Order: sequence, then C-alpha cells, then structure tokens
Amino acid sequence: MAHYRGGVGPNEADYLAVLDTWVISDTAPEFVLARHRTDGRVNNERPLCPYPKRAVYTGPPDQVNDPRHWIAANFSCR
Repeated sequence: MAHYRGGVGPNEADYLAVLDTWVISDTAPEFVLARHRTDGRVNNERPLCPYPKRAVYTGPPDQVNDPRHWIAANFSCR
C-alpha cells in the first residue's frame, strides 16, 4: 500500500489517544482509525483491526476501487 512517504495508504493514526482511552477505561479499542491526507484533506480512511481481523470493504457494491468511498464507515473489522 506504500503507507509512508508518498503512498496513498493510510499513514497517520492517533495511537496515543487510543492508548490513553484504553488505560483510563480499561477497555481495549475495537480498532484504531487510520487516515491519509493529500493537501491537508483526508482522502483515505479505514480501521486498523486487531489481529487476526482485518479491515474489509463493506461499502457500496462495485465501488471498492473508488477513493471517494474510502471512508471508515465503509469498512468493518472481520
């Protein structure tokens, strides 16, 4: 996916906030939200799922390759 330095894959996540919430609430997160920005605008977003689950596209059929649909709401951990 070329996550770092120029790729289109999600390359940022607020791990510290997730960890802080986990410690305070003593509840492990269901996922960590990862994003990619181009020119300051989020253009790729999906959950990072705990192993062995993975983010699976569940959005509109036949739109998996359309970046307009690469939002967290169109993915689920399975």
